Amino acid sequence: MLYQFSVQLPYTAINLYIEALSAVGIFNYYYEEPIYVTTTSNGYGYETKQQQHIPFYIFAEPEEVENLPDSYTTLIAKQLQLKPDDVKVEIIDDQLDQDPFQTVDLANGWVICYDQESVNMHNQKNVIQLDPQAAFGTGLHETTQDCLRIILDQSFRGRKVLDLGTGSGILSVAAALKGAETVIAVDREAVEREVLLQFGLNELDTNLTVEQADILADDAVLHESGDWIFINIGAEESIALINQHDLLKRTNHLLLSGIVEWNYQSLVELVESGGFTLQQNLQINEWMTFYFSK
Repeated sequence: MLYQFSVQLPYTAINLYIEALSAVGIFNYYYEEPIYVTTTSNGYGYETKQQQHIPFYIFAEPEEVENLPDSYTTLIAKQLQLKPDDVKVEIIDDQLDQDPFQTVDLANGWVICYDQESVNMHNQKNVIQLDPQAAFGTGLHETTQDCLRIILDQSFRGRKVLDLGTGSGILSVAAALKGAETVIAVDREAVEREVLLQFGLNELDTNLTVEQADILADDAVLHESGDWIFINIGAEESIALINQHDLLKRTNHLLLSGIVEWNYQSLVELVESGGFTLQQNLQINEWMTFYFSK
């Protein structure tokens, strides 16, 4: 059994309230910053609303604290200078969800599974097994799924792939499952362990290189070329990469995603000016994915 105590506190003074609780040994708390999603020309941004009250949660177990919930209600109200009625109490299920990621069916004969039990249940389908780490690319986002649909509809037999902004490596895994001979996965974060794990889960022996590099940095140099290049990081970032590294001369197949419907024209025009033809355009909600070839 787990008791949850909730109060409304002004965000600007949140650290003072935390100090007051810590002074009496209350350390099990949780709150979210009041971050709001904003629309930008390139997609979405975020801003913090400073002048706002936010929900603040405190947790306690009867095995650790006597006379719950009354003892904590009184103590919390005193330390935060609130009325006891301002402290809301709820008993919550403290059993963690053991399966937060449900199998994703891509509706093309392929599924993304997140554990071995799910893999066994879908043995009649083609499976991508993924351990959803902290890196971007859990397979849940619209852009990732549409990229996968395009990749899994192609043959990469004997091909070399550059995956720029690889995240979890899920697009690299898909290309390898479709026969890619060489995959070079690049990310600004240190994701080598995660990507190697994904390749191991899918029993792939592809010639794989994982590089940590900020290829959008002013002094960045990309030495590689590939039959295919994947970029799933947004329109403006894609334009910057294409121009900085002359990517239109380094490949014959270009997969671009992470692009919102109100900011794609300049990117499409740039790629087509380099001799590429749009072969496929997928869209889920506002998110667009483009496959070009020449």
